[in-house]
Amino acid sequence: MLLNFNFSQGDKIYWNNQSTSVKVDVPIGADETLEGGRVQIRASFNNSDLYQDLGAPFTIEGGDLESLKEILVPREDFIILSGYGEDVSVEFIAEIWDRAGNSIIGTVSDSILTIDETVPTLLSVTIKSTNELNDSLAMPDDMVTLKLIASEGLDKPVIEINGDEQNVEGSANEWTVERVFLDGDDDGKIVFSISYKDYAQNEGEVISSTTDESVVYFDGTLPELDDISLYSNNKFDKSLAVKNDSVFLEFTSSEILRDISVTINGNDVSLLNVSSLVYKYFHIFSADDSEGSVPISIEYKDMAGNQGEQIIETSDKSSVLFDNTPPDPFKVQNVGASIKKSKKVSVATNKSSSQSASVVNSFFTPTILIIISSVIGVVFILMVFSWWKIFSRSNQSGWKVLIPFFNLFVLTKILKKPVWWIVIYTLAPINHIIISLQIAKLFEKKILFAIGLILLPFIFYPILALSKPKIQEKPA
Repeated sequence: MLLNFNFSQGDKIYWNNQSTSVKVDVPIGADETLEGGRVQIRASFNNSDLYQDLGAPFTIEGGDLESLKEILVPREDFIILSGYGEDVSVEFIAEIWDRAGNSIIGTVSDSILTIDETVPTLLSVTIKSTNELNDSLAMPDDMVTLKLIASEGLDKPVIEINGDEQNVEGSANEWTVERVFLDGDDDGKIVFSISYKDYAQNEGEVISSTTDESVVYFDGTLPELDDISLYSNNKFDKSLAVKNDSVFLEFTSSEILRDISVTINGNDVSLLNVSSLVYKYFHIFSADDSEGSVPISIEYKDMAGNQGEQIIETSDKSSVLFDNTPPDPFKVQNVGASIKKSKKVSVATNKSSSQSASVVNSFFTPTILIIISSVIGVVFILMVFSWWKIFSRSNQSGWKVLIPFFNLFVLTKILKKPVWWIVIYTLAPINHIIISLQIAKLFEKKILFAIGLILLPFIFYPILALSKPKIQEKPA
């Protein structure tokens, strides 16, 4: 008798949580009396002498003679047997009857079925890199190792790192993946997935995180510095420095840095402060410092150990010149007394300016200002009255003179001019001259009267307004 199952590992045959039936192959002889006979499969658990019927008997058909008869026992008939359980071994025998009822029991099958329906789990999943500075970071040429320990023996698991399937080494319940990261790999968190099955082909849950919360970030980008500037606290010029002045070197990094080595004028200097990736170093000049343009040097690495490009100059062309040499010795020459006359002239000039301002201020007294305001008001009233009368005598309502621009439009109708003359009437001071000449002609006044309108409008316009009406019918 032969047993045939879908899942096996070496010499072991497994029954797992996905198995649907027990498949048993029973050899049937050539005896024609077997046709119409029966086959009964029996099972024993853990080497017991008790064999239990596995399902109902199966009928031998004519086509089964001289062949292996395949018998499929449904899952529900198998799991109800007494003794069925996890990690139990099962042995099988079969009894055959011919049509007359003669029977024979075969020997125990060499195939032993092991029941394993437990889903495997990963007890430990860890990831780390060979980075010398931090095993949670990786730079090009660092190796990242992913290790797992399962609750039971596994077939070789399928492990992907950053979407690529990896070569897996190990056996039983311990497996390892090692991958060397190179330039061109994507920066960021290294992601992985683990798919696995035990020997019975029970499939575990896909795992994409570690059990100890370990992570590795790959950083293949070199750090960069920007906004590099050099300046001093010299109170006269920040590009100059003397003894006891401080010089500051400030720069902005593209990422957090470590192992920073900064020199200013050949001196190893200290970090003053760092804020939001802005680093600031300083040095206090002493008599031991070399004079001249101050050289700088910045060497640095990022947290993964990528070495940045050495910096020896600023990005904004700023520089500091250290000058510890006083000016050349000299002697004061041509000492003399100042001339007093120049002081008198200056005093006289100042007095003259002061007196002029005083005269102006004394002239514009409140009384004078009131008189000037009154005169301006009277002149304004006379001009409004005069034009009111002129509009009225020209068959136009007098109130129209009070509306700006509209009064100019009415004036073009009085003087019988095209509307575009409004533009000319707004051009001071020529508008006053033109209007005065045209009004004088409208009222048939002589040229001397027109000149009076131009030069003394506040006198001649009231005279014109109060004079006997006499308007030219067709003015030019």
